[in-house]
Amino acid sequence: MKLFPALLAVGLALGAAFVAKGKPPETTAASMLAPEAKTSQSSSEGRYLLRSGDDVACAVVRGKAAGDGAYMLSADADCERLLPGLSKVRFWQERDDAVVVFSRDGTDDLVTFAVADGVAYESFRPASALISLVAAD
Repeated sequence: MKLFPALLAVGLALGAAFVAKGKPPETTAASMLAPEAKTSQSSSEGRYLLRSGDDVACAVVRGKAAGDGAYMLSADADCERLLPGLSKVRFWQERDDAVVVFSRDGTDDLVTFAVADGVAYESFRPASALISLVAAD
């Protein structure tokens, strides 16, 4: 029982430190999926793996910023096995609610991901295909 107040105090102290510093902690998808990747590349670029429950996997590369939370995206041809049309995605869109959307033209939401447990994102739209998004090793 004494552990809860101590943990609460530590959490409040950390929160106060972030507020006092005036800079919120980094919460972009790239930082949440691969915080160590910043040492070797810019925070907007990176290589990620998409996996299905059937152990089908493919790679995507998040490229340069395209503006307004969008980034260029390229997907391997193997991604077509996960979801039809996935190999043709061209944009990675990060939304304010920590949702990541892959689209072909910047307006069609082909796959929508949300934060999952650990260091992964999981798709929730379309409901027909459960796909996880993780940083490549």
